[in-house]
Amino acid sequence: VAATARRVGEALERIRDAEFEFDCAILDINLGGVMSNEVARALDERGEPYLFLTGYSEQALSRAKRDWKKLSTGGKVTLVSSLVLVGGSALGGIMAHDRSRNAALGFIKDKQLPVPGVPGLSMQLNLVGPDLGVQFGLNVGRLLPRSWGFK
Repeated sequence: VAATARRVGEALERIRDAEFEFDCAILDINLGGVMSNEVARALDERGEPYLFLTGYSEQALSRAKRDWKKLSTGGKVTLVSSLVLVGGSALGGIMAHDRSRNAALGFIKDKQLPVPGVPGLSMQLNLVGPDLGVQFGLNVGRLLPRSWGFK
């Protein structure tokens, strides 16, 4: 961590300091009661990579868990596919910058990421080599009865 800022003004001061160096900025949507859109614009102008990480995700996750049970199988497939598309687009933005790409790869490279709410379904992002893409895996044993010997 190079620095933190609790207010938009503090963040803008650091961004406008040409000598201040960092690999990637992580922004909260809300900094001290003010939306951080201006900070994101300043980072864009400077050509610096950034991503949003916010406490609002807990509220969204709680609602998603509640609403997931109401979806049909087709609705669940549509939602997961949409999330992969949105996540892939965000990932594309991160991957466009060398520094943010290297940082992000350290977190997700060669890891099976479980798909929430779908037992046994996971995804893996292959970002290196000739086989670039998103790979899905389904552990069928997780869907079959335990009495048959599956876990």
